[in-house]
Amino acid sequence: MADLSDPKIDEAYQDVRSDKSETNWLLLDYESDRSDKLTVTQTGTGGLAELRDALSDSKASYAYVRVTFSNDKESQREKFILVVWIGPGCKVMRKAKVSP
Repeated sequence: MADLSDPKIDEAYQDVRSDKSETNWLLLDYESDRSDKLTVTQTGTGGLAELRDALSDSKASYAYVRVTFSNDKESQREKFILVVWIGPGCKVMRKAKVSP
């Protein structure tokens, strides 16, 4: 099980959730190959496109993203997405620990 004890994770999460903040994504990576502790690697304001560039092919990562969704000009809603990323070059044992 992943260790989420780092207080910076909650700070970054609250920042993404806040309507007053421009930050709309956060990226969590494991501290090292043998560690189960997650740390905030990056945050950003560029949405899914910027997040995609931050993902590494050799890592397993978690991302939390806020996107704005609208059916028309008058109605806009905020949606939140949890992304579980397992890069194609990720080590086998890390893949096994992340997979359900």
